[in-house]
Order: sequence, then C-alpha cells, then structure tokens
Amino acid sequence: MVFRTKLNVALAGLCVAALLAACGGGGDGLVTSAATQFAGTLGGNRDAAAVVLPDGRYYLVYSAAGDANTVGGALQGTATVTNGSFASADTVDFAVAATYAAPKAATVSGVLNASSFTGTETPATGTATDFQTVAFYSTTANTLDRLAGAYTGTAGFALGVRPAVFTVTASGAVTSSINGCAITGTASPRADSDTYDLTITFGGPPCAIQNVSFTGVAYQRPDNGRLYAVARNATLRQSVIFSGVR
Repeated sequence: MVFRTKLNVALAGLCVAALLAACGGGGDGLVTSAATQFAGTLGGNRDAAAVVLPDGRYYLVYSAAGDANTVGGALQGTATVTNGSFASADTVDFAVAATYAAPKAATVSGVLNASSFTGTETPATGTATDFQTVAFYSTTANTLDRLAGAYTGTAGFALGVRPAVFTVTASGAVTSSINGCAITGTASPRADSDTYDLTITFGGPPCAIQNVSFTGVAYQRPDNGRLYAVARNATLRQSVIFSGVR
C-alpha cells in the first residue's frame, strides 16, 4: 500500500505524559512503563487505530478506503525513541484486499512532543507519506470482563477480507471462524496498558494455513469500544487483522 496524503491520527494516550518525559531523558529505546494508543484517520480516507508498547513494538490497523467498518491492513514494527525522535527501520505494511498482496517493507521516522507526533512513513518502493497526530487521553483499565463478548466485523489475511465474529470469554479464551476455518486462542491483559497480548491458532482442514499460530495484540478504542486485533507469524511473513464491534 502506498500512502499519498497526510496521515492525520489522534493519539489516545494511556500514559502519554510518561512516554514524553522518558523520551526527553535521552538514550535508546521506548523507555516508558505504559503503552500509548492512537485513534483517528489515515490518508486515503481511512480510519486508523494503533498502539505503541513499552518494548517498542507498535501496531496500526487501518480501514478500507471510505469504509471504517472494513479492515484495510496494518502497519507493524519496532521503534526506538531517542531525545524525542521516533524511529523504526523494520516497519511492515500488510495490506489486505480481494487478491493477495505481499507485505511491504518501510521505515518510520518522527518527532514526539507534548501535543503531537509528526513524521514520515517511507516504503521501500513507492511514495513517502507525512503524518501528524494530536493528543488526547484515556485512562480506562483493562480487564477480561471488559473485553469479553462477541465482536462482529471483518478479518483480513493473505487470501483477502472476510466477515468474521471474534469472541472472547471472561477467562480469556478466543474463538473465531473464517470461511469455515476454526480459530482458537487466548487473550491476556497487559500490566502496562489497556491492551491485551493475543495468540491465535488456525485449526485443521478446511483452513488454508493449518495448525499455525500467530501472536500479537488486541486493543479497544476508548471512544467507541471497537476491537482491533493484529497477530503475525514472522516465519510465514503473514498477518491476521480483525476489526469489529459488539
């Protein structure tokens, strides 16, 4: 996917102040005890929601163009923050569509300050894209009781985008089904934020990818409760992306 317009994303920071203070202290790494969430819009008339974890991993799910209810893809990578500068050299843009599209390598560079995060996403091939964010705050605690429910939406993976229901129980058990392929897994609350570690495993036939596990995160937008889930298998260079509401 090549972005041609500005990314305009609003930060929903669970602990933005802690992150910014840490960034100003110098040194490498994302030195903060809490994750930072994002929500807003992406160039090309796409909704976007993201989370940056304390270990530097980040996930940004974007919608299909002009359709906030349909998954369009995700940016995934690892960043360092040094004296306010945000840098990621291993960004993967996994776009999903009606036909298979290979993941694209990219880099992200930016500047984080008290009110905004600005920078550029540069694909290995294609056009670089500037982005800018505006900060707002949420302090909702994460619990499995809060996460539990059946979310109806769409899932994106190598074969395209399909309708899906993503169900989480109060004990953290995850179930879903795509084209008759049974998916099971677990979600567990992270101690640092309103996010959840996620593992899912594809079952046997008729799954196109059988008995393979993916790991990532699940998170909810604080303003509307929409659930986003991103799980990746680095060996296969594939991701599974979900967006839906209860």
